[in-house]
Amino acid sequence: SYPPMPFLAAMEQLEQQQIVRPVHISSGAVEMDSEQGNYDFVHDLIRQAAYDNLSFPRRKIIHSQLAKTLKAQMSEDNFASQVAYHAGLAGDHDLAAQASNAAALRSLRLFAYEEVIQLVSQGLNHCQFLPSCDRLLKSAHLLRTWVLAGVSPSESATLKQQIETLLSAMPGFNVAEAEVIARQALTLLSYQQGDISNVYQQCIKSLDITLPAPQVQAEALAVAGACLTEIERDMDRAEALLLEAQSLATRMGLSFSDIELGLGSVHRYRGNYDLAQQHLQLSLQLGRLERNQMNEACSLINLEMNRLESHQPAGTYAQSLQALSPQLPQGSDGALAEALITLQAYSKVSEKQPEKTAEVLQSLKQALKTLDELDAQRRVVFVASYGAEVALEKSDAAMARTFSAQALQAAKVVDHPNDRAVSEALCLLSSLATKNNLPADESTYATTHKEAVQRHWQNLKALEIKNLSARAQSLIAKATEKMK
Repeated sequence: SYPPMPFLAAMEQLEQQQIVRPVHISSGAVEMDSEQGNYDFVHDLIRQAAYDNLSFPRRKIIHSQLAKTLKAQMSEDNFASQVAYHAGLAGDHDLAAQASNAAALRSLRLFAYEEVIQLVSQGLNHCQFLPSCDRLLKSAHLLRTWVLAGVSPSESATLKQQIETLLSAMPGFNVAEAEVIARQALTLLSYQQGDISNVYQQCIKSLDITLPAPQVQAEALAVAGACLTEIERDMDRAEALLLEAQSLATRMGLSFSDIELGLGSVHRYRGNYDLAQQHLQLSLQLGRLERNQMNEACSLINLEMNRLESHQPAGTYAQSLQALSPQLPQGSDGALAEALITLQAYSKVSEKQPEKTAEVLQSLKQALKTLDELDAQRRVVFVASYGAEVALEKSDAAMARTFSAQALQAAKVVDHPNDRAVSEALCLLSSLATKNNLPADESTYATTHKEAVQRHWQNLKALEIKNLSARAQSLIAKATEKMK
């Protein structure tokens, strides 16, 4: 707002006095450039002395102008942290909170997870000074960003309490968007903790909230549908949510990786593997375009699962997940990638190479142990159950029993119907295969395996088959045929 000519004359005088110098700021580096019209103090001490001579009201005005100028010049939130800093010193808590979350999301995309936590904490401090509705919405955004950065077991209880406290403060205010975002944060946190029951509850609760903005509604439906498919619960409802989200997004010319990820998971669950492949490949592409590492990882995992279930040749999905895992928040993705790669090696190794087979099996057992130590029980079920299937294909009944028993143990911890069905069926198939490898003495089989066979058979018959995955139904059908 200062007249150009007097400004340039004043800056030229200061430059001659060696107080300031012309600079050009490019990609974070300061370079000499007299044609840009930007200036900086020649030394930090001069800058500090000039700053100290400003009155407090004048400082706030300058910081406010800097925050607004930087915000106007932002591209992909590259100045968001500076905007938050200057807005905070200007006392503009609304802009500071908003910019803190934008900066945290940028740091999340750059895998700077410690910086994410610092920025979230900074933003939450500013939220305390906001009116109730603004405080609830911006706090919800910040807490969800914190969850996306990954939460250690020691922090999860504290964060969960913060989110629940925020939700308890929402009744009486018109903050539907804030409630949906807070419930998404709880959903993601519960998923990280392996609490499938609470993931389901939070998804269902979020569906009861009416959102006025179509884009926000489409995003909420997509997230809820994708979460339901990830825990393999209520797949028909999940598909309906995803298709509704897709319809809304298409009308606005938008696309979300959550929609394609969820639809891919639905088709995989039902055994439509070619359709699943198409949706999951698109989800992977969109996840990378969105720089959404979580969805990129989930897409790779589901693509590998789809490959295994459809008995396709080994691909590179597990290797891509392994390469991505160092950039992901703390979790079990790296361990899962290692287990999947080892599982590929086990499926390829020849029975005529006993030493190599023993080496690969030892690596697979270690990979499963690592997943168990990380308390990734659903992933233990997945890897161990496929280990059992490979062992059965190799006619190694003893190893099939070992892997299927490990899968069943983890399935009991998770208490997931589909995981339980897969594990029980494989335990039964492994026990039946053992019979064929025992001596002719029938009493040996009767005393050792008959009770186990009957137990697994009774457990399978008690299951509700119609809601199970195509893989589970196929394994149950094989077990039923063998029992005949």
